[in-house]
Order: sequence, then structure tokens, then C-alpha cells
Amino acid sequence: MHALRVRIVTAVIVATVASAAVAAQPRNKIYLDYSGIDARADLTKAQKKELKSWILSMVALKFGYEKFYYSKSDPTGAARIIKFHAKAHAPDDRYGDWPAGSRTVNVYIGAFMDDAGVSRAFKTGGRFDVEKLGKAMGETAAHETGHSYGVGHNKAAGISLMTDGGRVTAKRRAADERYFSTKAMKIILKNAGKKPAKSAPDFDLKGVYSHIQTELEWGPEKDDEGWRPAAYRADARLVISTPLPGYYFGFIGYGEDGGYDFIAKSSLDSEFWMDCLTWSLFDTDGVARMSFAIAEDGADSWVHPDSMTVSKVVWDGQQEIYQELTLAWEEYGLTITLDAGWDDLSVLNGWSAPCDATLLGDANGDGAVDTFDIDAFLLAIVEGREAWETLYEGSFRCANDINGDGSVDFFDIDGFVALVIGH
Repeated sequence: MHALRVRIVTAVIVATVASAAVAAQPRNKIYLDYSGIDARADLTKAQKKELKSWILSMVALKFGYEKFYYSKSDPTGAARIIKFHAKAHAPDDRYGDWPAGSRTVNVYIGAFMDDAGVSRAFKTGGRFDVEKLGKAMGETAAHETGHSYGVGHNKAAGISLMTDGGRVTAKRRAADERYFSTKAMKIILKNAGKKPAKSAPDFDLKGVYSHIQTELEWGPEKDDEGWRPAAYRADARLVISTPLPGYYFGFIGYGEDGGYDFIAKSSLDSEFWMDCLTWSLFDTDGVARMSFAIAEDGADSWVHPDSMTVSKVVWDGQQEIYQELTLAWEEYGLTITLDAGWDDLSVLNGWSAPCDATLLGDANGDGAVDTFDIDAFLLAIVEGREAWETLYEGSFRCANDINGDGSVDFFDIDGFVALVIGH
């Protein structure tokens, strides 16, 4: 029965990956709809022509010509359409967007030209600089088109073309400094010729596994029958390096459905020495994956740290637990240290080493996520940690816990298949 179970799981994974890999011949035409540029009354005919040329050259520079070609005159058969709108997007003045599942992405010219606080980045000598505008709009167009090919925001340190727009200044947009990362380009080329993506998950999200060894406590809320569910609870004392007015700090906990929520904690307007971040785990063995972020008050986007380091190690009888976690946001000059072992009641609370160096889904540890990982992944979910660690190196959980629920089991299969197909 055990051997049959393994064979069935193997067959399901291989068949799913194989069927998804067989795609129709790519239709790689990208059409640029410049009607919004033509509608602008504050640009001359010559400026409009030059602006269109700069935008086209920027989009082509980012995507290349290996699997793509570009048109500004004929939308027939276009795999993707980049539509430029003359006005800003109300009410949030975003630079661009992509409606999930659509082949059309949008760029809002008014966001670049009509906001006095932003538009100066695209001017030289007080006049609009068409080259700067073209670079900025072209990068935005490429970014949104990248989403349509299934590439989410890159959460890695540094700034790339798929970095969340909240981290990219107008001045940087005008400088043509951003390109697709290797991982992002791999996803784009893999999906070229396919239908527009239904979603674009973020990647290179920095995370650690939280370990809570305190006793179960009653939860704060009653269920429908009046019972308070038991939970593992932990507190970490927070120390920040410098105030960051207008921002909040919080953590992202991964749920069973693979989603996550930003839970705002404290304003960074002033130092909050001795303040604590508290979190709970329900129906687990006291382990779950977490990420941390800061967010500007009222903003929907989160900014993840550029680096995560651990210290203050203790041994829980099975593995090393780090009680202190230091997060750094280089661009903001901000460092936040969390101490989960600050009192005698939580001597074994803390985190594992960060998962940054381990590629999620790279079950065989060769640095890539592909069909060669299937056997190693099956070993992980069927035989468990000990059997997997006899053959492979790296973090068992970081590589194989695809849905982030703290366990490596059959509930990780769907996510693993999606990762193999996406890469």
C-alpha cells in the first residue's frame, strides 16, 4: 500500500507538470496603444514622436527580441497590449496597473506629468525632458506587462524592475536603472505565448520560521459554542534604531490557503523600547513561517527588510533556536531588533535561521526548481525529515514546506506543482 501510494503521487505530479509544459506556440506580439500620448495638449508633435520612440525602445530593451516583437500600429493578434492613458488614475495616482487575467496593462501619463511633486523628476531646466519621461513610462509599462506573465513583486534586497512601486522613487524611474532579475526573466520566457496570468505571486520574500515553546493558553475570542480556542503565544521585545514618522511595523503570517495579512503593530514615530510584538499559533506544533514589513500609514504596499540576521542561540533538544532577530531597511536607515527571549517565561521562543538562502521548492538543493526536484520532494512528504536529510543538504522546511503551514505533507503538493511549472 505504501509503495502504491508513492507511485500514485509520483504519477499525479509528473502528469500535471507534463501537461502544463505543453503549451501552444507563443504569440509574442506586444502592441503599444499611444492614444493617450496623442491626447496630451502639453506636448508638441515632435515631443510626442520622441516620447513614443523612447517608450518603445525601453520596453524592447527590458523584454528583448528572442520571444517578443513590438508594434505601435496594428493590435491584431497581440499577446499583450500596453495602453497609455492621458490622465492620472483617480483617486490614488498610480503610475500603472494590470487587471489580473487581462492581456491589457495600463500606464497613466498624468501620474508622471500632472503632479508637481513628482513631475520635477522628469524635467530638465524646468521643462519636461522627453528622454526621462520615456524611460520612466517604458519601465512602468514593462513592469506591469511582467505581471501579466505571472511575475509578482520581487521582495529581494536591492531594486529591480519588479520591485514594488512604493520602493521606487520618481528620480530612479527616470534614470533607467532597473531590469528584470534572472528569476523574473525565466518566468516571463516560460510563460511567453501562454494566456495572461490569473495572478502574479511575489517572490524572494524574506521569511523565517517562528518557534513557540510556551504552554498553551486560552485564546482571546470565543467560538460559536462559547469556547475559547487554545493557542501558543509569544512576545518579542522591540528595539528600533531611529524613528520613522508615518510608518508602521508588523508581521505577515502565512495561512493555510497560502495567503497572508499584514498585521500593523506600532507606529514608528518614536522609539518603542520595551514595546512587544505578540503573535499566536493555533492547531500547529508551535512552528509557522513569518515575514516582517513596514508600511506607510494608509498605503496598501509593504516594504520587506533588505536583510535578516539571527543571534542569541539556544538549543531546544532538537535544533538551534535563535532568540534574537535583526531586520534592516537600508534605504530608510532603519533597524529593528526583536528579542523573543527577553523574559524567563519564553526561554525557547524564537526563530530558525532565515530561509533567504533556500529556494522554495528546490527539494534536491541544486539551485533550481524543476522536474528533477520531484523525487526529493516525494521523499520529504512521504518519508519525512530524517530520510530527506540523509540525502540532501539545506533546510528541510524552507525547501519543502510550500504552503508555509509549518509542516511538510501532502497539502504541499499543489503548491509544489505550481512552482515547478512556473519556473
